[in-house]
Order: sequence, then C-alpha cells, then structure tokens
Amino acid sequence: MNSNEVKRCKIQGFADMIALATVLVVGGMAGDKGITYVAAALLAYAVLWALYSGKAADTLGKLLRIRNVKGQYKSADALRRNVMLFQLAAGVFVTMVLVIGAGAIGEKLFQVQYSTFLMMLLAPALLLRGVSAIFMGFCQGESAELPTAVASVLRRVFILLFSLIFCRGLGSYGQKVSNLLVTDNFAAMYTGVGAVLAINVSEIFVIIFLLVMQKVVRRSKRREPSAGMRSAESFMEAVQNFTVNRAPYFAVQLLLLLPMVLGLLFFRKSTVDWEAGMTDYGVFCGKYLVLGGFCIVLMSGIFIQVCSKTVVALRKGEQRFARVIFQSGIHIIVIYSLFFAGILAVMAEQVSNLLNSGTVAAKLLRGGALIIPFAALALYFARFLMLTGKSLLVLGVLLISDIVYVLSMTLFLNVWKAGILALVYAGIMGGAVCCILLGVIICRQLRIGGVWLHTFLIPAGAACAVGFLCMFLAKILLPHLGDGVTLLVCSVVSWAIYWLILLFARNFNDQELECIPGGKWITSFGQLFHVL
Repeated sequence: MNSNEVKRCKIQGFADMIALATVLVVGGMAGDKGITYVAAALLAYAVLWALYSGKAADTLGKLLRIRNVKGQYKSADALRRNVMLFQLAAGVFVTMVLVIGAGAIGEKLFQVQYSTFLMMLLAPALLLRGVSAIFMGFCQGESAELPTAVASVLRRVFILLFSLIFCRGLGSYGQKVSNLLVTDNFAAMYTGVGAVLAINVSEIFVIIFLLVMQKVVRRSKRREPSAGMRSAESFMEAVQNFTVNRAPYFAVQLLLLLPMVLGLLFFRKSTVDWEAGMTDYGVFCGKYLVLGGFCIVLMSGIFIQVCSKTVVALRKGEQRFARVIFQSGIHIIVIYSLFFAGILAVMAEQVSNLLNSGTVAAKLLRGGALIIPFAALALYFARFLMLTGKSLLVLGVLLISDIVYVLSMTLFLNVWKAGILALVYAGIMGGAVCCILLGVIICRQLRIGGVWLHTFLIPAGAACAVGFLCMFLAKILLPHLGDGVTLLVCSVVSWAIYWLILLFARNFNDQELECIPGGKWITSFGQLFHVL
C-alpha cells in the first residue's frame, strides 16, 4: 500500500464511524425491534453484495492501474467498458433475486416477517452500489484515491441526514398504523423503511459525484501512445480476469458475514418469545456490536499504517526492521484494546443507561468486552497476510473460526440456555481462535520471539488496575453526577492513570516509539516524568 492508499483507508475508517453513529440514531427512533428488522434486511443485502461486487473497486483499480502504467490504454478502456457491462447485468440479476426472494428470506429463513418489505426496498441499492463501486475503481485506476475516500464519507453523511428526515416522517405514519392495529411493530418497521430509503437515495448522489470526479480525473491525465500497448481483452477475458482477482477478497467477506447470518438463524429458532427475542437481538446489533465496532475502527488507523510500513520493509529485504514494526503494532493494539474492553465492561451499566437499553446491553457489554482485543488483533493479522498475498491462509483460518463459532453457539443456546449472550460468548470463542491461529502463522513467518510480559501481561495488569479504579470512582460519583458525567470522568481519569502505569513500568522501548503512531507524543510525555 502506498501513502495515498493508507490515507484513503483512514478516511474510510472515519466514514465507518459515521455509519455506526447512524445505527445508534436510527435505533433511537426505530427501537430495538426496528434495528432487528433493518439488520435482517442488511444481512441479506450484504451477502448478495459480497458475492456480486465485494472489493470490486479495489480490484478494478489495481487492474486498471497496471495497464495505465504500462501504457496499455486500449486494454484499460476495454476492461473498463466490459467490467461495467458485466456489473450492470449482474446488478440487475441480484436485485431481482432479492426482490423475488425477500419473502422466503425474511419469513422462512430468518423468520423476521417485518424485514421482508425492507429487503424489497433495499434491493435497488445493490445495483446502485455496484455502479458506484465501478466508478470508484475507475478513479483508483488513475491513481486517484481521494474521490473514493470522499465518496465513502459522503455516502455515510447522506445516509445519516436522509435517515433523520425519512425515519421521522415514515415513523409517524407507522405509529398511526400501529395505534390502529394495536401493535408497535409497524412503527418500528416504517422507521426502518426510512433508513432503507435513505440508503437508496444516498447512493444516487454518490454516483453523480463519482461520475463527475471520474471525468475530471480522466481529463487531467494525458494519454500518450506507447510501444507497450497491446490489443484489448475480449469481454469474457476481462470478466474472468476481474472475477479471479477479486475472488479471495469476497470469499473473506462472506466468511466474515457467515457468523452474523448463522447467529440470527440459530437465535431465532431457539427463542420461545418472539417479541422479547427480537428486542434482545436489536440490542445485540444496535448497541453491543456498534460500541465494539467503534473501538475497533478507532484502532484501525493504527494497524493500517503499521501494516503498510511492515510490508514496505519486507519488500526492501529489511526482515529485522519489519519484525520490530509489526511487533510494535501488536503492542499498541493490545494497549488500546484492553483499555477499551475494560472500560466497557466496568462501566457497562452507565453505558446501558445512556443508551436506554436496560439490563440487556449491560449484560452483553460485561460478558462480551473481550471480543474487542481478539477482533482487533485478528483484523490486524488478517490485513497483513492479505497484503503479503497469503489470502488462502486467511480463508482457512476464518473457516476454522466460523466452525468454532457455530459449535460454541449451539452449546450456549441449546445446552446452557444463555439466550442472546450465546452469540456474544460464541463470538469471543471464534474470535480468540482466529486471533491465535493468525498470530501463530505470522510469528512463524516473521520469526517473532516470546514477548509475553512486555506486550501482554503489563498492559493487562494496568487495565485491571484502572478497571478497579473505575468501579471505585463510579460508586462515589454516580449518586451525585449521573451516568453521563460519571462515565466521562471515570474514562478520562483511568486513561491518564493507565498511561502513567505503562510509562512507569517502562513498557515501551525506543524502537517501538519510532514505529507506532503517536510515538513522539509518548516519548515527550515519558521524558516529562523522567521515565524514558
């Protein structure tokens, strides 16, 4: 990855945070059951999207960039045209599949009948998103990463704004229907309809933006004849080349989505009370996963940059330096993820009260906070392996972790009757297996030795210490300051003490501080206290 790609990935991470905030906003208007209906529709959409156009922009951009660098402009134009035609045809097909199959998926497979209408309305977004992905690929093929990054942010901003407008209006209509039929399900469903319509409308604006940017980018690039120009590929050759190159990436996306799909299926079949089950699943998706996602996305900016530096060092033959950089990335991710997990677990009741989720969210956060370090490290390891061309290893490990997830979930649901917590515990089991296996593979490849005390034990001890501190402070402050202020004060105080413990324990070395983001700030702070 070059510097422009790293910046683009960081901006896309910011866009993901806006998307997570949108889920919280929609959840506040639609309620927990409304989030369940939207989640079921989005799962069906996401699976078809991964099959039809997952990683299409990055793959097409890479193929076009190779041809443009070699001066094979005729071949690049043919590839651009053929892939667009193929994606349009495939987009129409998967859109019709979702429209026609919405009833079977929503009512028979997921058994969430109020999601059927949402799936049908969401179907056009498959075609629209496929077109926008191709335009992103066109821009990336011209080595222009900024349009893709801006489009990602615009998409999330548009969805948030239109959701606020549509959900409020349609939610009011749904409330009238619910009052007439004496059930609150229609109010939740119609609010979800507003979110789905916001996705469709937003994608139209994104396509218009990308169409303009693609023309601007192409005009700014001068085409000069080259001796390296070769004849254009046929339609089938272009489609085959495009599909084969993106196959590992959409396979990874499918294996990442599989636990979510199976989790909904297994949990729905195990619930006796339909209403309570849908509410609990809405809390799981709309609160627990969102908060965990926030923490992981915040750390993604770190491991994107560290992975890029490691790969560059490996390509230069600097094996030892690459090992130091990668090891530093593990260390800093462990530090951040353990703190986030500790705060969410200890302050779960306050967070749950702020989100108006009762005791369910508090139980999920206490029982499932460990997913944060496991998921963050697993994503870090997987990204590195994918960048170094080891995608088959990632696929194998994901398959094993999915099997562990299914077996664990079956035991927790059917034997120990854990309810919605079964999805949390199974996620931790699958995430731990994925993290450990990927970590072992990379440690063997980079020949990373044992650094358990330095990397894991000291941060874990510091996280436990500030966790107990938070519990003590919360008991003192909560009766006087309320949930929001208590959470803020405890987080800030524990964050400062956490870093002081790490600094006084001399948990960093000079090489790490040169490699990790924020290393200069940590060095200055340590020198201030004369511990570095």
